[in-house]
Amino acid sequence: MLAELKQIAATWTPGAIVIRVGIMSLLWFVLAEGEFRYWGLVLLAVLGGAGASLLLIPSSGIGFSIRGWAKFIPFFLWQSVLGGVDVALRSIAIPIRLDPGYVQVDFRLADEPARVFIANTMSLMPGTLSVSLQGDQLRMHVLDRSMPNAERVREVEAHAARMFRLTLPA
Repeated sequence: MLAELKQIAATWTPGAIVIRVGIMSLLWFVLAEGEFRYWGLVLLAVLGGAGASLLLIPSSGIGFSIRGWAKFIPFFLWQSVLGGVDVALRSIAIPIRLDPGYVQVDFRLADEPARVFIANTMSLMPGTLSVSLQGDQLRMHVLDRSMPNAERVREVEAHAARMFRLTLPA
């Protein structure tokens, strides 16, 4: 048992600890509606939750780049606005310009958490819905198959590589 704990603790990086403490602090803030009256309890709950999460969900070894995230957020917001406008214009156009169907895209990234992030991000963008993620293939339902859907996935994949400090194969 002690050897297993030492093996798990060896995977903890300062970045992973900071991220877990940050997530637990944010969770506490939301659940307590911003009330920090009992600092001792807050500290105990945050550190206990972070410690439990590190034990129960070991770090994946995935990196974290603040610069990558800072570049992704405006990109995501802008793509969401553009997608929303596109969907709105398609809904009022006569005749309606739709060619719904499924597209399949092969990932270049091998990291599973990054693939899940990309699939979820694509589902949040208007006009696309991730249907399945199997191995290195993402299957999406799209409103228009003639749109550059694979290129959009590639853009998100490039952002994910920067955000998680991964290397994209050539």
